[in-house]
Amino acid sequence: MNTLMRSLLWVMPLSVVVGLSQSAQADSVTATLTGLTPYVFPTSYLQGAGNITGGTGAIQWQGVSGNPANFQGAFNTFCIDLVQDIYFGSTYTYTEMSVAAAPQPGAYPAGTPVNGMGGVKASELNTLFAEQYKNLTTDNALEAFQIAIWNIVYDTDASVTTGDGSFYVVSGFDPSIVTLANNYLVGATDLSNQELFAGDLVALVGDNGAQDQIFASDAPAPQTWLGGGLLLGACWLVRRKRSSIDMI
Repeated sequence: MNTLMRSLLWVMPLSVVVGLSQSAQADSVTATLTGLTPYVFPTSYLQGAGNITGGTGAIQWQGVSGNPANFQGAFNTFCIDLVQDIYFGSTYTYTEMSVAAAPQPGAYPAGTPVNGMGGVKASELNTLFAEQYKNLTTDNALEAFQIAIWNIVYDTDASVTTGDGSFYVVSGFDPSIVTLANNYLVGATDLSNQELFAGDLVALVGDNGAQDQIFASDAPAPQTWLGGGLLLGACWLVRRKRSSIDMI
């Protein structure tokens, strides 16, 4: 999309722009968690939750045949929920929603906002996917993309560098991944130059507190990592380090 078109889109209300590619859904999706690419568990910090160690990358699922289109068989997602859990080999039921209306309140340490991330952050995620989704050809890119998503959902800056803002990396990340994520965020959070993703972005909000996800469909993205994760343990086992005497 050229700069002129992006500028014209930005004049439109965010709710309209986001709605063009994210129609609200009420369909139910049932799927089993099968993999994570790359299989890494670095540590990040989220204000109100402390240090959290968990899987960071593209998440693989196996959907049942009765699911809506795009969710029958193997599909992949990224996480938009740092607080709640999912586990390999377990089956979860999700409800399709617009990205702006997600994640659920339980994804936030204080339980707020209760109505999701809102139109501005949803637009930034649209831009992130529009600019970078097709470039996710390495493990480092997948890690950087995931932490950039978390930063958009939970923070207001364009940095995941340690100590910056309410979300940032702590340990287990190669410095090149941090640099890459920050580069992704510069473009994604530029509110004067927002873009629409070529496909559809759909939030999957988990029943009974399952970790919420974001799914991209009909996109020119490489799929070499689809189904390539390892089935070895918890995808997102939250470990909060509150003090030196209260550690898991």
